[in-house]
Amino acid sequence: MLKCAHDHIASESGPTLTANTRRETEAVLQSFANVLIETASDAIVLADAQGTIILWNQAAQTLFGYSAEEVTGQSLTCLMPARYRDAHQKGLERVRASGHSRLAGKPIELHGLKKDGAEFPLELSLGTWQSAGNIFFSGIIRDITERKRVEAFHRTQVAASMVLASCESLGQAAPQLLQAVCDITGWELGLIWLVDRDADVLRCEALWHQPVIPGSELTALKAHPSFSSGVGLPGRIWASGESTWVPDVLKDDNFPRAQAAANARLHGAFGVPIRSGRRILGVMEFFSREIREPDNTLLQMMADIGIKVGQFIERKKDTERLRKVNECLLSFGKDVDENINRLTALCGELLGGAWAVYSYIDGDLLHATGRWRTPSDFQPVHRLDGHLCAEVIKQGRDDLMVVRHLSATSYAQTDPYVLACQLQTYLGQAVRRNGRYIGSLCVVYQQDILPREGDRRLMGIIASAIGVEEERALAERALKQAYDETEKILASVPGAILVAGDDLRVVYANALACQYFGEGRTEMIGAPMNDVLPEEVAQRSWVFMRRTPQTAENGYWQQDREFERQGKVYRYRLFPIAIRGSERPQTGLVIWDITDQKRLGEQLIQAEKLASLGTLVSGMAHEVNNPAQGILGMAQIILDETDPDAIKECASDIVGYTKHIATVVRDFATYARRSDRDGESELAISERMTDAVKLIRRSPYFGTVEVATDFQPVPVLQAHRTEIDQIFVNLIGNAVQAMNGKGRLTLATALRGDMVTASVSDTGSGIPKDHLGKIFDPFFTTKDPGKGTGLGLY
Repeated sequence: MLKCAHDHIASESGPTLTANTRRETEAVLQSFANVLIETASDAIVLADAQGTIILWNQAAQTLFGYSAEEVTGQSLTCLMPARYRDAHQKGLERVRASGHSRLAGKPIELHGLKKDGAEFPLELSLGTWQSAGNIFFSGIIRDITERKRVEAFHRTQVAASMVLASCESLGQAAPQLLQAVCDITGWELGLIWLVDRDADVLRCEALWHQPVIPGSELTALKAHPSFSSGVGLPGRIWASGESTWVPDVLKDDNFPRAQAAANARLHGAFGVPIRSGRRILGVMEFFSREIREPDNTLLQMMADIGIKVGQFIERKKDTERLRKVNECLLSFGKDVDENINRLTALCGELLGGAWAVYSYIDGDLLHATGRWRTPSDFQPVHRLDGHLCAEVIKQGRDDLMVVRHLSATSYAQTDPYVLACQLQTYLGQAVRRNGRYIGSLCVVYQQDILPREGDRRLMGIIASAIGVEEERALAERALKQAYDETEKILASVPGAILVAGDDLRVVYANALACQYFGEGRTEMIGAPMNDVLPEEVAQRSWVFMRRTPQTAENGYWQQDREFERQGKVYRYRLFPIAIRGSERPQTGLVIWDITDQKRLGEQLIQAEKLASLGTLVSGMAHEVNNPAQGILGMAQIILDETDPDAIKECASDIVGYTKHIATVVRDFATYARRSDRDGESELAISERMTDAVKLIRRSPYFGTVEVATDFQPVPVLQAHRTEIDQIFVNLIGNAVQAMNGKGRLTLATALRGDMVTASVSDTGSGIPKDHLGKIFDPFFTTKDPGKGTGLGLY
């Protein structure tokens, strides 16, 4: 229409036609404006400078409830709550003074007042204009009740999520959650009820209220501490599992707290279940002082929050249950049966069952070793046929076996406790040991129960812990058997056995050790090693305990040592060992009493010394007797001889015989092991061996013997030259004589560690085996009598 009018104006000419066209156009625009205002979906209100309503469209009538006739000429203040009116008047004055409004063109959110007195949220777009010197106002008003409600629901959900995320327990979260819901949604009172499964009732967990409700009235509301299923608003929600709205509780037939609600002037109420899956954990209940019609959107939102609260409760419950399981595991002792019994009891307690049992199969019988709250007539041993726990083990599955409505199953006839104890639900988790299913952990209920995922996980965890204990028991039995065998071996050893820990205290002592050291086994165990053995032996045990594998193989640690204690002589040897009940490093000592052996040994040595002395004296008498006879003969000749030359010759022989006797006496003194080192000098071994060969070459029995040498560089020696020369002359002479004048004589020197080795070898027949043990005896010789002193003096 505006386009046609514009085209019409453009086609005309002249002042008169232009004015007529303008009037027509204005008339068209006025009609269009009227239609636009009346058909607009938003309320449109026009007012003059005094705030008096001059125009009111149909949408405004629908929104506020006033007809155009009722409101035209009325002040705008009739459309707003009293709290806004002073500010409104001041705003009009500012506009009249300045000619413009600072709020114009800026949508603002306020509350409007309907004809029936109800407030509602609105969005106002304000405009001002002037005509003929007068100021006018226009307001486009939109009802934002639904938007605000959606925003409130969103804020409620966000607030609830934040509360649940920041709190550690429901006791901490519940008051904050109720306050957030009430503050945002405009309800005055909120309560949370939780299911007490033992008592089968709902109990009040938390309550929060706006200050408008007196505390004395709350006492009356709290006077009803619990509800059974189906009783009152909480009981109805618990029974049905559905959200429920009551516009006015004072008119409700099933509201036991009606009098308390009337005293607190409460009317509207609604409640939603707190659920986890299909299980109802509790109820959230809210009250208002107004009669409120059902709001399905609010119910749905709060039902979602009820699910979040249920998840929070279960999550915290799972966390707390895992904490208790962990505490139980950390407090375990060494008794496997006691540990399993504690795990069984913990499982039944945490899952809220009527009773709980852990059973294992042994042959064709089922043995119950872990029990919690079992009936007084419960039999710990059963046959396998038809027993629920035996079925769990036979099926051999890792997932939880759930049997509901037990009285209607075949187990009611085969398991003696189903009907006798009125059992309705059975939860069974198989227990594995070393990969084999050997037991069953079960929890039974006298009501129908559907386990949630957290319950399944918990039973799996506890069943695994029992399996670990079963494996430990099996390993301990095998270890005990091994240790028992070890102890039998140790007990049978013909010696005393002591074992010390790293604190040098005795951890094991066999009977012979107690006999040796005069202590009972009880007193011996735990005693310091240096109270039982000499200090140096105890310290050597401590050093051995900290040896490395390489040093342990060293011959030093494998040597037997001796010690004396209370007049007794003992020989001992160290060895590594482990004793049951200790994982720390330990050292064992095997000890022999060698007192008698030592005494006999000393007597034998003394006897050998006397025998050696006899041999020595006999040989010495032989060596001295011959030259003595010669001296006697020469002396007799001198007595009868007158020729000076003959006398001189006999005297010379007497001197030679006397020197020989002096040499034998000196050799006897050498056998006595003189300790002085007088007359020693530095000697080269290879030179002394070479000089000895030169001397032997002059003998008639040297013959054609071939001499070979293999002299390696060796240090010089500090020794008596004559003694060294005697050794080599005798060794080389014996070797040459053994070859009967032909063969190969080999002389060699070498350095082995810190020892110088000189060797003389020949190609003769060798020394007979029966002579090897005697070759160093004094004066032992295989030569004819009077022809040698043997090697024993050297």
